Amino acid sequence: MKRRATLRDIANALNISVTTVSRALNDKDDISPKTKKAVLDVAEMLDYKPNAIAVSLRKNVANKIIGVILPSVDHYFFGTILKGIMTSAHLGEYMVMIGESNQDANKEKNILDQFADHLVSGVIFSPSRQPNSVNNITLLRKREIPFILIDRKFENYTGSYVQHDNYSGAYAAVSHLIAQGYKNIAHIRGDENCNISSERFRGYIAALSDHQFPIDNHLIKSCLNATKQDGIRMTEILFSGNYTKPDAIFTVTDEVASGVYEYAQRANLSIPHDLAVVGYSNSLLSDNLNPKLSTIEQNGHEMGRTAFNFLIEQIKNKGSIFQKTFSTKLVIRKSSSTITV
Repeated sequence: MKRRATLRDIANALNISVTTVSRALNDKDDISPKTKKAVLDVAEMLDYKPNAIAVSLRKNVANKIIGVILPSVDHYFFGTILKGIMTSAHLGEYMVMIGESNQDANKEKNILDQFADHLVSGVIFSPSRQPNSVNNITLLRKREIPFILIDRKFENYTGSYVQHDNYSGAYAAVSHLIAQGYKNIAHIRGDENCNISSERFRGYIAALSDHQFPIDNHLIKSCLNATKQDGIRMTEILFSGNYTKPDAIFTVTDEVASGVYEYAQRANLSIPHDLAVVGYSNSLLSDNLNPKLSTIEQNGHEMGRTAFNFLIEQIKNKGSIFQKTFSTKLVIRKSSSTITV
């Protein structure tokens, strides 16, 4: 990679001081027009670009840079969040630095250290599932860096956030299955230490209880990473043994639901006649499964836009708190209803 030209390179080319180069580039009155022209010509020849961070420090103005930390940038939902952030950042002429934590709190800290080194104006942060991720919130506060939590937040957290109403989404999904006449509704939940998984599980339990359905612990299975393989493995467990077999399954994510489909195909179970399935996210996957998957829609793009706008307001108004919970939308397709397309 070609080395970036510096003020000293220009100074050496013209045999003048770095101070003279700097003052010429900043159009100071004490530098002659001839010297200014010579400096500008050499700067153009060397493709010199000023360091934005250094310029902001000299001028005592804020960097128009924000940092974004997500567990995974290639995950569909987080990808839509990032797209929303980038759309608003472009309109506001902000640069976005992106860090991927892979659910690792220590990696989050390293990314935050890099953000701090680049003097970011603020951070949009979706914490990992690891409990010590909360320490990184303390770190941001200690460094007085404005931040917004997105999608995930900690118990008893009272700061700024943008999230989805996971409880109501799960409640709507299970209530829909009950209305369709399914009796033995299982749930494949995510990591029990993750508040999103816990809220969806809580919505599942509440929907069953409110409709006077018994809670059958044999119909509840937990998986750590919420992958397709988890879906296959947990569905196999649900259909093994001498326990009640499910006639419907609500999954913590669409990806887990795709694993339920895989098992159903292997076991010659017809969806939705033998087994109904409802996922969560309304990812691209949900529209490509056969039959198409009923699911809960999450508007990641709008969540990203809102988080960016909140962050900018928080940067302008230190100490202010902005909170928004997006409502749910049940998307009914063939996987849970024989009469709805």
